[in-house]
Amino acid sequence: MGEYTNEAKVEDELQTEIGSGTNPNRNAVDRWITQVEAEIDERTLYQYTATDEVDAVGTRPTDMQYWGRMWWPNPFSSPGAGYLPSFYRDVLYPSHLPIISVTNLYVNDNVPSAEPTWTQLYEFATEDQTSSFTLDYIGVAGGRLGTGVRFYRNWLKTGSSRVKMTYQYGYAFSTDILEEYATKKVALQVLRSKAAAEDMAIDLSTGVWGALYTQLDARIDELDRLFKGREKLVKRTHVPIAIL
Repeated sequence: MGEYTNEAKVEDELQTEIGSGTNPNRNAVDRWITQVEAEIDERTLYQYTATDEVDAVGTRPTDMQYWGRMWWPNPFSSPGAGYLPSFYRDVLYPSHLPIISVTNLYVNDNVPSAEPTWTQLYEFATEDQTSSFTLDYIGVAGGRLGTGVRFYRNWLKTGSSRVKMTYQYGYAFSTDILEEYATKKVALQVLRSKAAAEDMAIDLSTGVWGALYTQLDARIDELDRLFKGREKLVKRTHVPIAIL
C-alpha cells in the first residue's frame, strides 16, 4: 500500500493539532488515512508492479484475457492470400490496466500438457520485427498509458500459461496530486467529526470553518473527476472492436 499522507500533513492543512486527547483523536485520523490510501491503491491511481504474471490466451470475448483477430483478403497477392491489418494483430489485455511499461515478456508455445518453455520477446515500435511486441497507447496529460500488448509474430497458441510478463501498471498520477487528494479528504473527515461533536459547536455552513469545508469539498470533487476521466478513457479505449 502506498503512503500518500500522514497526521502532520492533515494538521498543516487544517492548522489544528491532532492528538490522543483531541476530537477526533489520533487513532481515528490514522484509520481515515489508512482508508483513503487503500482507496487510492484499489483504484490503482499511482504506479504498481505485476511480477511474472502468467496469462492465458483465449479466443472468446468472455475470456479474461483474449485476442482480437481479423483476416482481410489481400487484393495485391495471389488468390487465397491475405494480410492482417496492424489494428487487428494479436492483442493481449493483462490482468491490470493501464500499462505504464513492460520490464520483460515471454511466450510459451509448448503443448498444454508439457511444462512451459519461455521465449523472450522484445519491445519494438515497428511491425518488421517478427519476435517483438509493442503497446497500444493513449495520450494522457504528461505522457501516455498502454491499453494492450500487441504482438508482431505468428499467432500464439491458445490455452493457459501462454504469456509471462513483468510490467508496471496504474493510472500514474503524480505523488503531489495523490498527496493533496488524500490529505484533503482526511481533513474533510476531521471537520465533519468536529461538527458532529456536541462539545465542539462547529458550524460547517458559515464562517471560517464553513468556508474551509466548502473549499476542501470542491477540490476533492475536482480531483475525483480528474481520476474518473482518465479511468473512463482507458476502459473505453481497450475494449476490442471485433473478435472473429
